[in-house]
Amino acid sequence: MPPQSTPFTEARTVENPILKWLRTPELGWRYEDQQHVTKKYRTDPVTGVYDEREVLLLPLLRQKLKELNPGVITGDDRAERIIFQLRKEADNQEWLHWLRNERTFQFAPDEPYQPIKLIDYGDLKNNDWLVTNQFWVEGPGGKRRRTDALLFINGVPIVNAEAKTTTRDDHIEWREAGGGVLCGTPKDRAKASPSCSPPASCGIC
Repeated sequence: MPPQSTPFTEARTVENPILKWLRTPELGWRYEDQQHVTKKYRTDPVTGVYDEREVLLLPLLRQKLKELNPGVITGDDRAERIIFQLRKEADNQEWLHWLRNERTFQFAPDEPYQPIKLIDYGDLKNNDWLVTNQFWVEGPGGKRRRTDALLFINGVPIVNAEAKTTTRDDHIEWREAGGGVLCGTPKDRAKASPSCSPPASCGIC
C-alpha cells in the first residue's frame, strides 16, 4: 500500500510556519494557544465568564501600563482609567497616537498631564510580544470570526494575519483572505461594543 501524502492545509503550509518563524530568537515572539490566552487574559476570575467581544488582553495590558509608566500609573485604578480611554476609542489616527506614546492624561486636578507609554521603543525587551492563533472574536450582530494568527504587543492586538494557500484552490485571491480579517470593515469595527479590534491594528493576508 503506498504511503499517504500529507495534506496541504492552510494551517500546515502557511499558519504554522508563520508561528514558527515568529518564535525564532531573531524575532522573539512568545506563543500561547487560544485556550491558554482565553483562560489567562479573557476570563473573569470571579464569574468564570469570558467576553469574545473584548480583544484587549486586559490583565496583561494593565500590568504593562504600570511597568512602563512608573510613578505615573501607580495602581490598577489608574491603569483602568487609561484602559477605559482605549476601549472607547474607535478612530484610527487616535489609536496611532496612543501606540506612538503621543497621548497625555491628567489623573487629578492638582496633577499635570503626563505622557502615557503603551510601548517601550527605547528598550524593546521591556515589551511583551505575544502571538496566538485560532482566536475567536464576536463582531457586530453577534457574528463570530476566528483569526489565523494574531499578534499582541503588551496586550494590544497589532497584527492579524490571515493564512491562505494556493494548494487548496488555484484561483484564491488576496480578497478572500482580506474578507477574513478581524471584524470586517472599519465601519463594522466601529459598531462593535466594546471595540472588536483597535482600528489601528494591521491585517495582512
